[in-house]
Amino acid sequence: MRLPNRKLSFVLGMALSIGLVAAAYGALLGWARFTGPQGGLPQEQVQALTELGQQALLTKDIPVAALLVYKGEVIGRGFNTVKRDGDAGGHAEINAIGQALARLGAEDFAALDRKELELITTFEPCPMCQGALAMWDVQKVRFLRAKTISRQWQLELHRLRHLRSRTQASPTELQEQLFLKHPDYPGHVATSSTSTGGASR
Repeated sequence: MRLPNRKLSFVLGMALSIGLVAAAYGALLGWARFTGPQGGLPQEQVQALTELGQQALLTKDIPVAALLVYKGEVIGRGFNTVKRDGDAGGHAEINAIGQALARLGAEDFAALDRKELELITTFEPCPMCQGALAMWDVQKVRFLRAKTISRQWQLELHRLRHLRSRTQASPTELQEQLFLKHPDYPGHVATSSTSTGGASR
């Protein structure tokens, strides 16, 4: 069956646009993944990552390990605990951030000089961990092993599928009502004296 000229032009235009976006994204991905310092890690950090990865192996979790370092001091350590804890978010990078938050508190963590804060991980962070790093403003990341380009594309397709399939439900005002109960939210209704800091959604 032949497509009408207008529809055919639209399909070809979309295909060309997707191809150009894919090419640009691939080039940007290749640049963004490997910019920044390339130096080797100190032996004590290598040893710490090795020990953390071995802890993940004890519960047959994927042996990924991470360190959150501030001014040369490790303030958070993490390894994969998805299987051990039945926790979908139990990735090494998120666990390292969580340990630092538990140790310092959200407000003190937010006050750290971001130029001196760095996450070091044995495996390039997945989109979930990238989101956590962005939410908590961890700007410097070093990884030992990179994900393959094919795996990066697979994860990107999952993200695009999510964007395409999501829908908004009602009542849409429920979230605003909940926000207004939080003491740090502008225009909140005072119901509690408790204030919590942390990443802003």
